[in-house]
This record gives sequence, structure tokens and C-alpha cells, in this order.
Amino acid sequence: MSTEKRAREWVQTMIYFGMDIPSGGVISDAQFDEFLKETVTKEFPMGLTAYPAYGQMRNADGSIERQKTEVVVLVHEQTEA
Repeated sequence: MSTEKRAREWVQTMIYFGMDIPSGGVISDAQFDEFLKETVTKEFPMGLTAYPAYGQMRNADGSIERQKTEVVVLVHEQTEA
């Protein structure tokens, strides 16, 4: 039996959430907080960092789309999942 312990490997994952709703409107702060609580925290219970940001992207027609964005940063063990 080996006494060697495998070193933990940690990774950082950053997820960008545009807050615009494609059919119109914007996700509210309360709705996003609920999403973090009910979805993200359940999958990553050890913790996370979330902060507001400004986001923009170029559409296929060349126009620039700007929207309120939330960034979620997760630091977690690297697993196959």
C-alpha cells in the first residue's frame, strides 16, 4: 500500500454572465443573487467571488453590443467533471 498522497491540483474558472434577456429586459440583481444561491453555490459550496463588470462583444454585422455583466470566479479542485 502506497503512503504517497496525490497533490491537489486547483484551477480557476471565470464565468461571464451577460445580464440582458434576449427577448427583452435585464436580469435583476435579486434574480442573479438567487441564481448564485440556488444553482452555483450548490455546485461549488466551498465559495466563489462574484462582481459586476462592463461587457461588450462584436456581432456578426459588425455592431458592438454592450451590456451589464456579472463575473463569477471559482477556484476549485481539478477533476474530470
